[in-house]
Order: sequence, then structure tokens, then C-alpha cells
Amino acid sequence: MLETLDAIFASIIAFFNGIDHFLNTAIYDILTWAFAQFIEASTIAFIDFVMWATPFAWNVAKQIIVDLNLSTLLDSAWGAMPSDLQGVATLLKIPESVNLLISAYFTRFVLKYIPFI
Repeated sequence: MLETLDAIFASIIAFFNGIDHFLNTAIYDILTWAFAQFIEASTIAFIDFVMWATPFAWNVAKQIIVDLNLSTLLDSAWGAMPSDLQGVATLLKIPESVNLLISAYFTRFVLKYIPFI
């Protein structure tokens, strides 16, 4: 009879130790895993959104550059330069650099108006 009571009390103690382990360790592990999954999914979603938004912003920036008629202004400024300075600037690829910088500036400008970027 005493052995039966010992077995019952041991089972009850094991049951409450299991509940204690679940409340103190397993819930933390589950919440940590769930939060890590949430952060990973959020990061991937953000990267996908940025990969979608960047070409969109580039297309809008190209349209802004066309609407502002910047290519004509740059061509007229380029034509006003002396020929020897044009040669050096062409050798240093200054026109390509200016075009790249203008495109990057307007793309960044458009990206500012897209939320969460």
C-alpha cells in the first residue's frame, strides 16, 4: 500500500514538474522560436518590398528627369564648355558620372516618399 502511495505521489510530482518545466522553459523556447520566425519573415518581406520599390522608383525618377528636361540642360552646358576641357572630361568619364549621380539622386528622392523605406 505504501509503495502504491509513493508511486501516486511520484506521478503527481512528475506531473507538476512537467507543468513547471513547460511554464518556465518550454513557453520561453516556443516564444523565442516564434519571434525569430516573425523577424525572419518580416525581413524577407521587407527585402522583397524594397526589390519591388526600387525599379518602381527608378521608373518614376526617369519620368521626373524627362519632365524637367534635364538632358537638354546638360547638353547645353556640355556644349558651352571649351573643347579641351570637354576632352579631359570625356576621358575621365565625367558625363557618365553626372548622369549616374542625377539618376541616383532622383531615385533616392522618390524612395523617400515610399513608406517604410
